[in-house]
Amino acid sequence: MDVRSIASGIRELRCPSIRSLHIQKLLTLKITEQYPDYKVQTTSSGNLLVKRPGKDALTVDADADAIRHFCRRGPKDCNYSIDQMLLELGGK
Repeated sequence: MDVRSIASGIRELRCPSIRSLHIQKLLTLKITEQYPDYKVQTTSSGNLLVKRPGKDALTVDADADAIRHFCRRGPKDCNYSIDQMLLELGGK
């Protein structure tokens, strides 16, 4: 997945509910791409619950505004924030 298109896509979304849905789908795709055995569900608060075989489930903050903040700085920061989330999911 091209990070530049992710960053520009996130910046362009104006409607908060569409933005949140887009972010949830993006993060779900990135998580399942990196960890095919993980199961991702959307919580009632809009975050993502990641069920990991043999490990505790974790909640990922899918706050569109916070993620968009990193992506506004450019593709490098956008990629970094997503990579950090993926590292955290793989570790604990």
